[in-house]
Amino acid sequence: MRCIAPCPTLVRGAPRAPVPPPGRPPGSEPPCLAGSCGGEASLRGRLRGVAALVALAAAGCAGYGPQGLSPGAPEQAVVQRMGPPTGVHPRPEGGKRLEFARGPMGRHTFMVDLDPGGRVLQWEQVLTEARFNALQAGLSRQEVLYRLGRPSHEMHIPRRHERVWSYRYESPFCQWFQVSLDTRTDRVTQTGYNVDPLCDANDREDR
Repeated sequence: MRCIAPCPTLVRGAPRAPVPPPGRPPGSEPPCLAGSCGGEASLRGRLRGVAALVALAAAGCAGYGPQGLSPGAPEQAVVQRMGPPTGVHPRPEGGKRLEFARGPMGRHTFMVDLDPGGRVLQWEQVLTEARFNALQAGLSRQEVLYRLGRPSHEMHIPRRHERVWSYRYESPFCQWFQVSLDTRTDRVTQTGYNVDPLCDANDREDR
């Protein structure tokens, strides 16, 4: 796979833990590579505090997730609980899928499926490695949005006719998942895992 300069090369499939540098005992927190990707330098400074607030929201903020919504609940109840959706996608079987992305710093996106009558069928948190690894080259932009929702960060590389979507998610490593799309066809060209610049900023604060 091609490297999305100046980032490290994308790794297709299951992520691998970074190798500890000399002097760092195995099993310690994996290091993050120096430098930032995709203009993320502006994230430095208050990132640690923002990330902590996001974690608190995930743990206890009412309306963050759809927990408690039962099948058959009306669409109005979903919106009252979770707020306006960040996206609405038609379902192939009929009805629609409501997207509730908790980014750009959050690591969860909830999809709530409604039947043609506007009643809840099911819901799911879709930012998982199982979901990521199921994406294949050739998928359309709309299909990626249907499966994962909007990204945490978007970067354009004009000379390559490339758009890169990055998704933060729950992981023990300093990484996010990336999807590259050809801007001429709006189809996926490659996917993989890469270093999250958020980790790099936090690492520099610790020095």
